Amino acid sequence: MQLSILDAITEPGGGFFGEGGTSSQSVASALAGVSPLESVELTLNSPGGSVVEGIAIYNMLASRPGGCSVTVMGMAASIASLIAMAASPGKLRIAEGSVLMMHNPRARTMGEADDLRATADKLDMMRRQMVGIYARRSGMTPARIEALMDAETWMDADDAIRLDAPGLAKALD
Repeated sequence: MQLSILDAITEPGGGFFGEGGTSSQSVASALAGVSPLESVELTLNSPGGSVVEGIAIYNMLASRPGGCSVTVMGMAASIASLIAMAASPGKLRIAEGSVLMMHNPRARTMGEADDLRATADKLDMMRRQMVGIYARRSGMTPARIEALMDAETWMDADDAIRLDAPGLAKALD
């Protein structure tokens, strides 16, 4: 089954300002009626977006018994790079001229000091979840993933291989 995510990862109905995008709901709809044993071939070109929606999409794809192949065509930035981690072993490709970017989760928050502290706690929790997913997929240590996220790391396929993370990326043939 072919699936494409070619825009921002947003909540159902659009992003922060109501713009369009891809939500977990739209991915679930695309997968409805497709046997879980059928492989999904995802083409990904996204600047990222909602962490919660992105993790839901990652889990939908990573949990498929039929597996998932991912081809980054352009960019998989922010939470979209985590969605790319749903690829089955040996099935993640970064096309020529394309990039992955990973960084710490971010939030827009309004409110009092307690609201801001609560948001920081949620961001820390999301970061731990993301680090675990990247580390399991790449074979890198959580500390190394944290350092890459702290630095807002951009990489092409060759950069990923130089990071000694053969599970993270493999160049297209």
